[in-house]
Amino acid sequence: MHQRKGHRAGTLALVALVAMACGMSSASGCAQQANSAGVDWKALTPQIEAALGSRYSDCDENSRWIDVLKTADIGVPVAFVAYCHMGAYTSDIAVVRLENGNPVPAVFRRSGKTIDPEMLDGSSVRNGTGVELFPDQHAVFSVAWHTDDDGKVDGCSGTAYAWNRKTQTFDADDALSKILSNRECALIARDENKLKSHQ
Repeated sequence: MHQRKGHRAGTLALVALVAMACGMSSASGCAQQANSAGVDWKALTPQIEAALGSRYSDCDENSRWIDVLKTADIGVPVAFVAYCHMGAYTSDIAVVRLENGNPVPAVFRRSGKTIDPEMLDGSSVRNGTGVELFPDQHAVFSVAWHTDDDGKVDGCSGTAYAWNRKTQTFDADDALSKILSNRECALIARDENKLKSHQ
């Protein structure tokens, strides 16, 4: 059975030896595991597979399946979907939104130009990465961190992408990225320290 990791949302990799509560840090983390805006995302699995196209089909047949990790309405109904599982704990993540009731891959931009940000969920002995939904900020957030030999976080940063209703895209927001990175990285460091203290 695939074990996924989201900071305080599911299982921090067994190599990290800790189980977190719900949601990376947001109070709505547990609620995000349920369907957002009445959308039955799991029932949309065939449509999601088709919408992901080559991203899904190019993944090894034994490593691909659709796993809806988190959902929320952040100005538009969206879901984090793990679709290609690399190794025991790390998965490629796609952000899928609804358009006229149909799932479509979210479009990301930076400075007006379309980009393809790598989003992963999982961890190894020294590295971790996760994704989170922030409904109040109408944003999706991707974060990555690194720990030193003592298990303390010595590097952590993230990027926030805010929903742009006019362009129907998620646009990189540097100011929001800084705010959420400071908040989330502090929580990650706290949780890693708790892990270390229990070893």
